[in-house]
Amino acid sequence: VPNLLSSRRAANEGSAIGSMRSLNTAQAEYFSTTGASTSYGTLAQLNADGLIDSVLSGGTKSGYKFVMTPSGGAGGAAAQYDASADAVSYTQLTGTGTRGFYSNEAMVIYGTAGAAGSRATPGTAIQ
Repeated sequence: VPNLLSSRRAANEGSAIGSMRSLNTAQAEYFSTTGASTSYGTLAQLNADGLIDSVLSGGTKSGYKFVMTPSGGAGGAAAQYDASADAVSYTQLTGTGTRGFYSNEAMVIYGTAGAAGSRATPGTAIQ
């Protein structure tokens, strides 16, 4: 049973990394088209434009909670974004993951043990 749970956590983490890649790709497309090269979008905006699926835009997928925060920029435009993925549960035995993930407009995905990093302390690059 412990090996099965470990395999499930690894699969959840792999799915979270793949979802972070999808979010980065969606943001690049949104920025270059819908955002008129001045703004990044929220999860809801990326979903409305058909750039991500409704499961991911709902915020929780494969045991991870995703948060997208566009910010910074002149005149209300979001010139940068912060994306994070935190495991719903970090408990060692029954948790959905052991690492958190962070990315931004640089499109590098970072991993940290426990909660996702931030712009100031992103973690270790995994991509």
